[in-house]
Amino acid sequence: MIVARVLEQHQENMRTIYDVSDNTGEFRVIFYQKGENEIPLALKDYTFEENTYVKVYGSIRVFKEEKAIVGTKIEKLASMNEMTNHFL
Repeated sequence: MIVARVLEQHQENMRTIYDVSDNTGEFRVIFYQKGENEIPLALKDYTFEENTYVKVYGSIRVFKEEKAIVGTKIEKLASMNEMTNHFL
């Protein structure tokens, strides 16, 4: 799990990509869709808002020497105490 700030959202064929920053660097978080025009299950309860802090669950994958996080869940932070606890 990482706690990060969401910078951008991109829609591509069969996937949704979020660029996030955890103050140590920027990462790409990819959520794959099962079919066209379907919202991934992990994103059904999430509404994109730029520059908000979120918790991202997933695993790191390397493809063509480029690292990315394949997301399994994303949720908005309920309070900034969650960020403080994460950094501690």
